Amino acid sequence: MSNNYKTLFGNNDWIKRIWEWADEFELSEEEIPRDKSSLTAMTELTINRSLYSKDRSPCSKNPSLPKISYLPDEIGYLNALTAMTISDNHLTILPKTIGLLTGLKSLSLCDNHLTTLPETIGNLTNLIYLSFNNNLLVELPCSICQLTSLEIFECWNNKISMLPKDIHKLKNLQELDFDNNQLTSLPQTIAKLSNLTDLSIGGNQFKQLPEVIEQLPHLTSLVIENNQLRELPEWFGEMINLTKLLIGDNQLTTLPKFLGNLKNLDTLFIENNQLTVLPEWIGKLSQLTELNISYNKIKDLPISIGDCKSLDTLDMRGNPLGELSIAVKKCLYKIELVRE
Repeated sequence: MSNNYKTLFGNNDWIKRIWEWADEFELSEEEIPRDKSSLTAMTELTINRSLYSKDRSPCSKNPSLPKISYLPDEIGYLNALTAMTISDNHLTILPKTIGLLTGLKSLSLCDNHLTTLPETIGNLTNLIYLSFNNNLLVELPCSICQLTSLEIFECWNNKISMLPKDIHKLKNLQELDFDNNQLTSLPQTIAKLSNLTDLSIGGNQFKQLPEVIEQLPHLTSLVIENNQLRELPEWFGEMINLTKLLIGDNQLTTLPKFLGNLKNLDTLFIENNQLTVLPEWIGKLSQLTELNISYNKIKDLPISIGDCKSLDTLDMRGNPLGELSIAVKKCLYKIELVRE
């Protein structure tokens, strides 16, 4: 700990300061205990000002509670913390002292107004889960690549245009979610993320599929919907470990034959493109359980759809489909069809 921080935390005044901050934002005793022993022993700090939880059930007991606009420097003295969640508040910056919380394994600061992150975030080397979803970040500090224990990194719905070139140092990373940013490319160093299984880069500005994805052999889930893709490269047919592929909301006019090589796919979403035909090779995807072809220009279904023996749900809304042939109907009789 630096001399400045020793001065800051040299007596019990820091406890009083945290309690003043808690009172200012009407934090409950459950959120910030008002006795020293309970406060210093805290392992989890959760302050959620959302009215609803993820399942839409009521979450906040009092919707009129003020939203937190800052964290005090003294927050760094809560060194027993292993998990911090401060969501749906009004944070714009983080104190540098957050880097003192080196015991953190989970940090979630979603749904705030963060525009920047301190370099000291790189001190949190025990982090396994990190989420900055739905903020106003335009870039990430270089130090974020020091978080070598990180397994899940979520940063969707920000304004980030570039991933750090040293991202390969996150050697344990398994899931990377940067949906709804302003990415146009991926750094070549991402190919060294040998443990990466889930990559989500939907809602960005990709005009073509980044070639570096070909070098991610363990990738099982790829989300690249809502971009500007007009075609898929031939090498994509070699991504045989994919089980989930979401490429809806692009500008695809055809589905190339080599996609039939992706025989481990169980989820395929190709909605909101400009497809006119669902090709015969779709029957090669025998593991497919969910297929979404909605809002294209498809007029008929191939009889080979019956070879998708595992198919449970077929969403075909918004297509100019006429009456399906008897042969196709026989193939689909056990499948949940989603139509208009």
